[in-house]
Formats: sequence, C-alpha cells, structure tokens
Amino acid sequence: MARHRTHTAALMLRMPLMLILPIEMYEGFISHVMHLQKMVNFYT
Repeated sequence: MARHRTHTAALMLRMPLMLILPIEMYEGFISHVMHLQKMVNFYT
C-alpha cells in the first residue's frame, strides 16, 4: 500500500513537469523565431 502511495506521489510530481516542459520549449522556440526575425530585419 505504501509503495502504491509513493508511486502515485511520483506521478503527481511528474505531471507538472510534463506540462511545464513543452510550454518552456514552446516559449523558447517563439523567442528564438522572434530573434531570427530581428536578425533578418537588421541585415535586409
């Protein structure tokens, strides 16, 4: 029973990470694209 509880706790701890990571990657990708657009505008 205790092992089941720790497993559930581990899943509950892992869920926010699985939700936060794609958001951070998405925001990093957006800022990267914005930076590329600024570079392109600077050189043209």
